[in-house]
Amino acid sequence: KKIDVSKISEIENVLDNIDVVIHSVAKVPLVKNNLEFEKTNVLGTKNILNVALKKKIKKFIYVSSSAVYGISGKSPINEKSERHPCENYGFSKKKAEDLCFDFKEKGLNISIVRPRTVIGGKRLGIFSVLFWWIKNNKKIPIINNGKNIYQFVDINDLVESIYLVSTYEKNEDFNIGADEFFSIEEILNYLIKKYNSKSKLRNISNNFMFKLALQISKTKLIPLQEYHFKAYGESIYFDNSKAKRLLNWYPKYSNKKSFENSFNYYNESINDLDRSSSPHQKIIKNFIIRFGTIFI
Repeated sequence: KKIDVSKISEIENVLDNIDVVIHSVAKVPLVKNNLEFEKTNVLGTKNILNVALKKKIKKFIYVSSSAVYGISGKSPINEKSERHPCENYGFSKKKAEDLCFDFKEKGLNISIVRPRTVIGGKRLGIFSVLFWWIKNNKKIPIINNGKNIYQFVDINDLVESIYLVSTYEKNEDFNIGADEFFSIEEILNYLIKKYNSKSKLRNISNNFMFKLALQISKTKLIPLQEYHFKAYGESIYFDNSKAKRLLNWYPKYSNKKSFENSFNYYNESINDLDRSSSPHQKIIKNFIIRFGTIFI
């Protein structure tokens, strides 16, 4: 059943006779609308928390984001690392987390799950642009020569972690990421070789196109946030030890395998993907992003 999380009355109608709430509703960074972030990510979370407390929900799981940590340049990141988001989406998720902390004090059993960037399965969205580049032998932009270590997490591993959290009685928070992760350069070269592409990596750290794209990202001309450009060239990865220790959760998929699975899904389903209602499962066909790489 579809509801509007900004309307508390609609939430009340669906939380009867429920033991566990998994809250993953959010406006994603591609929206670029701070008012939408506040309405859905912050107010929506507050509404759900209020109803969950009223209904005496036994376990509340909030699926947050690694964006709450911002780009500190310090990795690995663990659950005690400082949260310093650097853009509106990250701020909205941090505000929602802070609400969760408040409701913990009110007696609600809450765990926060923070996944690294999710890939694998039917996960496409912004990755569909990368897959299009590789499939069509286009140049692929990288920052800092792609030497930065960048961790993702497979959707299947994430789902398993959320299930394990739902059975965990205490209100601990968990950072979730893959065990086998690599540099951006290694991931991209692996895909290029795997799919017999003629694509070449091009460093754009000092390229005028990078500076131009960074400015354009502040508009609605391309579906990228300033955060995407800042994070793409940084080393960002989680310490998974807490989830392993307390949940006995161990990720099964390497980042290479996750990308391979998503690429295969993209190739097999390319004619049907426009029908998806989820922005994470759609193909991005932005002309500027697809063909802007001819200038690098």
